[in-house]
This record gives sequence, structure tokens and C-alpha cells, in this order.
Amino acid sequence: MMFANGELVGVPCSVQMGPFPEEHLVMVETEDGTIWGFVQQRDLQMSLGPGTDMNRGYVKSAVIEQANESILIRMFGSFFTTALGLASVKPNCLTRLAAQ
Repeated sequence: MMFANGELVGVPCSVQMGPFPEEHLVMVETEDGTIWGFVQQRDLQMSLGPGTDMNRGYVKSAVIEQANESILIRMFGSFFTTALGLASVKPNCLTRLAAQ
């Protein structure tokens, strides 16, 4: 699947309650390992529907650059190990998000 630079995508994550009502603690699996951080509710899309895990969702992210087997993205939020929210992920785990 091909993505354009700047395109909004959702990156799968595990979701827990954060320290504030509109903020959640998320865990994202990346090419370089697990990243933890805080994401505002507006930048998080929960997986809802029959048979879905209520603790799963997608972090809104922007595509920065594509490589052969991975995509560099910038996740919206504040992350512990990457100040800018940059991470490399497999393209097949991403979902396209509608522009808002």
C-alpha cells in the first residue's frame, strides 16, 4: 500500500486512561521496538464494533517518508523515547484517516 507524504494515517496502539480526562496513555509497536506516550482524545480513534478490544485504537499520524519496507511517520502526541513522535512502521499496519 502506498501513502503520500503528509497523508494522515492511523497507527495501531493499545490504549489506557491517562492522567487527565482528555489524555490517554498509548503503546505503539514500531520497527525499533515499543513506544509509550500520551495522546489527546482528538488524536486517537478507538476501535469500536463487534468483537473488538475496547483497549485498542489508532494514533493519528502523518506520513513523513516511505522506504522499501517501512514508513517514517510522525505521531500526534507526546512520547517518551522520541521527542518529535517519529517512528518507522510497516505499511501494512497503517489505516488511512479522513482529513479533518
